[in-house]
Amino acid sequence: MATTDAADPLDHPDMRLLGERLGAQIDDVLAAEQHAARVAAQRRTSLRDRLVRAEDMCLGVSIVTPHGTYEGVIAAVGTDHVVLDGPRSRVVALDHVVAFEVDP
Repeated sequence: MATTDAADPLDHPDMRLLGERLGAQIDDVLAAEQHAARVAAQRRTSLRDRLVRAEDMCLGVSIVTPHGTYEGVIAAVGTDHVVLDGPRSRVVALDHVVAFEVDP
């Protein structure tokens, strides 16, 4: 028969401290792993992948080319072009894209 007077061995102050330390270490490792995964995914992401993501989110963008900057919402992303809807619908070749910014 179990006694009710027996102290719980896991309820020792040293065990609580150890648990807190291990919990903090696990949180740090998890944060580092998530950061590494995010960085690895960004390194593998192409310009087209990022434009497709902006299209899926219906975001407004500014696309910079050597010939000017074009603004609008991405209507479509093809294998070699992006279509912007805006004041003027525009098709921009991906070869000409120098940079793009997502509008706030």
